[in-house]
Amino acid sequence: MKETEAEIDIREKRDWSYGRNTRVLLRNAVAEFGASAFSVRLGDYWCPNRDYGHEGLCANEDGENWKYADAIAFCLLKEGHALELAPQKVVASPLKADYHYEFDGGSLVVSYYLLEKSSEPTLSVAFSVTGGRGLCLRLKPIADIRSMNADSAPLETAVTAEANGLRISRAGRSMAVRSLNTCAEPVATPQVIEWSYKLGSGERTQTANGTEFIGEKRQVVVAGMMECEFKRGAVEVLVSCDGAKKNAGWPGRKDDYKNEVAKYLLFKKQVRNLREAASQEWGAAKAMQLEARAYCLANKFAWKVGGKNALDAGAFWFRNAWLRDAAFALAADAKFFNLTEKRWATQLISEIFSQATDGVVPSMAGGNACVDATPLAALAAFGAGNEKLARTAGKMLTQFAQNSHEHGIFVCENGLLSCPPSYSWRDSRPWGQHAGLRVQVPTALPSEWVEPILSKARDAVHGQELLDAPVYLLDANALWAAAIEAAEAAGVAEGLPHPLDVLQSIKENFRSDGFLSHIASEEFGPAGIENSSCIQAMALLPHVFSEEDKKRALAVAEEKLFVKRQGKLFGLLSINSDERVFYGDGQYHGAVVWPRESYYLAKFLLEMGETKLAGELLEAQLEHQTQEGTMFYNAELFALPEGRNLFPEEETASDPVPVKNPAQMWSGWMAPYYDYLAVKD
Repeated sequence: MKETEAEIDIREKRDWSYGRNTRVLLRNAVAEFGASAFSVRLGDYWCPNRDYGHEGLCANEDGENWKYADAIAFCLLKEGHALELAPQKVVASPLKADYHYEFDGGSLVVSYYLLEKSSEPTLSVAFSVTGGRGLCLRLKPIADIRSMNADSAPLETAVTAEANGLRISRAGRSMAVRSLNTCAEPVATPQVIEWSYKLGSGERTQTANGTEFIGEKRQVVVAGMMECEFKRGAVEVLVSCDGAKKNAGWPGRKDDYKNEVAKYLLFKKQVRNLREAASQEWGAAKAMQLEARAYCLANKFAWKVGGKNALDAGAFWFRNAWLRDAAFALAADAKFFNLTEKRWATQLISEIFSQATDGVVPSMAGGNACVDATPLAALAAFGAGNEKLARTAGKMLTQFAQNSHEHGIFVCENGLLSCPPSYSWRDSRPWGQHAGLRVQVPTALPSEWVEPILSKARDAVHGQELLDAPVYLLDANALWAAAIEAAEAAGVAEGLPHPLDVLQSIKENFRSDGFLSHIASEEFGPAGIENSSCIQAMALLPHVFSEEDKKRALAVAEEKLFVKRQGKLFGLLSINSDERVFYGDGQYHGAVVWPRESYYLAKFLLEMGETKLAGELLEAQLEHQTQEGTMFYNAELFALPEGRNLFPEEETASDPVPVKNPAQMWSGWMAPYYDYLAVKD
């Protein structure tokens, strides 16, 4: 697998408050392991650092993401004395991550790999030494057993010594850390320490020093100590969540890893033409990154809920069955999933439909109603090339048209959908004090609408009702129109508005000064602010708009919305808001770059014949996932490089800054790469 490995920068990057730190992320349907590429020292011990309190080893517990291990700290001993270790490099693939260290007279490699075939979620940590004689390995497991977003509870954590390892328990759950090598009698001596996670949950604040991430501190448990003998220069330790109750022989990683390599090699054949075309365009290293990106999209967002297949939305706190995100991926990359995971994708689409009530697919399993998940799921079904699924999609759209009013979504006389402003993917509603009322203001609402709306409010409850009153959302209506067109092409559009009526209504209701507004209302008309939804609509419905309309939109976007990274087009602002510094929910869908929207931008540029710009955009995504953040994955969103940078680094200080979640599923789209490289599979 050497041709699929990449070396990661192990430095801590102080630029924009460490937001560019590189990290590894290993995932399967039952577990996740994340850590910084930077190694940190704890006295004589070493381990990868954790910048987020969500990093470490986490596991799927009945559809809920639980954290178990924060880290496994280690040191090498010779004649009872700890050796001085020096971190050298980290080499990773989508399957494993190897941390390389040197000591006087030799080297140590610590390799992390998630077992696929174990009876419970299990991380294999393999230590191998070259050079040096008479060495032994000492380990200190660091535990933090809790539901992903819950408080840590170190005083509730119990530790017991077992044969060749330690068992750490809390809240009816336990984690077993056991060596497959001979191990001196483990010592259970739990000690509470405090750990600081500098990136917190990816949000920021303004301090007297500058624009900084809001870090968090947690108390975690150093469980005790294990001392293991090397056998032919190797030690393997298995960290199993739920305590290895079934104890299926503790087979280790050897055969398991061989099976995963075989799976990856089969995938390589499926995307061989893509990699070859990318290699000719951008070189072998970026072609490998593109292949790995594709593999992660197809294989690394699998999740299980109630024994059923699902796609999670991303790392850490997004490890849940987000139906809207899954529908986006399955619709945007229908051809890709048909090539790589056709049967699985078909099952996922059926499962998404099964979650609908009155034809309305919620944003996540068991979650709130939303306006865009149903048309996205329908587009995914039509793209799957399955007649039965297409018929189901047609019925679902008809139910949606007839019954969605029960969920606050209305099919209007003009064919458009109206709904509360937060019912689409721009769903944030931060609390604030406005016109003397404490209310949640939907981010999608233009700021100039808020005061006039609240001026009519009798009290805060009434004000909230007014803020949540139905409006027209461009992105949702563009998806609605595209889904109706696809249904008509499939002959399953009975009971739906005529597509021409919807398309004409989009043109009439959203035009604003040479651009399309992301939102419109009967009272205010279209909002006069530049936004990414205009590009989405024109990418989804290119035949609806004239060449003059599209050229004008491109010119406005280039002037007002385009954001560059290292001199290349990287994305576009969600909304051209006056608030230019990202802190948190208040700016979450504002003047920030969402790679989700870059998918539509790439499609639009290719439609317009702007191949140079499209190539820049696609290459810049690969450079981000290579040079910063999580290797092989793209971040959830990016802040503008505005505010006060405490420790600017000349090469990157002017680049957009990764914020919030470091690995997002719908940021990893593939279709525009196939279109740009004209790949024939």
